[in-house]
Amino acid sequence: MNNQQIYQHLKALIPPGHILCISLIFVLLNLLDIEPVMGAHTVKSPDGNVVITFDVKDVGDQRGCPVYSVIYNNQHVVVDSRLGFTIKDAPALEAGFNITSVTGSSNNNIYSPVYGERKTIRDHY
Repeated sequence: MNNQQIYQHLKALIPPGHILCISLIFVLLNLLDIEPVMGAHTVKSPDGNVVITFDVKDVGDQRGCPVYSVIYNNQHVVVDSRLGFTIKDAPALEAGFNITSVTGSSNNNIYSPVYGERKTIRDHY
């Protein structure tokens, strides 16, 4: 499988809006005054081919930088890529984070969309 095929496969698995949601979760977790949870946290696709790891690491002189990595078919596709926001006329939200809690969930349902190309869609995560 070439890089373009891997990119297209990951693009289908991880819509662009989810990266924004993941970043927002890190921001919200930082606002809570709860004891930090240590260590990286991993999410796997149902078939186990895609593994996404979230962590908070020290990068250069900045402490507590949120990072993620992606492994596809046991090969690193993204290695410790930083998450954060640069907001106009405000301090950057890119360091000083803690992971305060982790909650997991799973789903395996089928639903019928009102519009679309398919009669039913499997929602499996």
